[in-house]
Amino acid sequence: MSSAEKLALLAELDELEITLVGLCTDICVVSNALLVKAFLPETTVRVIADCCAGVTPESHKVALNTMRMCQIQIQSGTADHQHVQGPSVLVSIQPQADVPGEELVLLLRKLGAERI
Repeated sequence: MSSAEKLALLAELDELEITLVGLCTDICVVSNALLVKAFLPETTVRVIADCCAGVTPESHKVALNTMRMCQIQIQSGTADHQHVQGPSVLVSIQPQADVPGEELVLLLRKLGAERI
């Protein structure tokens, strides 16, 4: 079983939730959020808008709207997260990776290795 299959099984069994924060909303955060949602379409994926920043305020808003249209939950930093039932993963996205999506790949590998 591949790591991707293991993570998908974990998400299905444990109702995994993934929360993303970081820089830049309009580059790294949006691309990683869309990758996670494409890989795990039934998993709750959320972005804490107040904990992100875009290249410009306008591009930040556009990226949040893009994610919202793709069924990614957009919340403020004051949102109550006590409702989470299963495992929850918080991912901080930083624009330091040499390869786009590297943070997500590392997360998926780590999560798959630790849980299955």
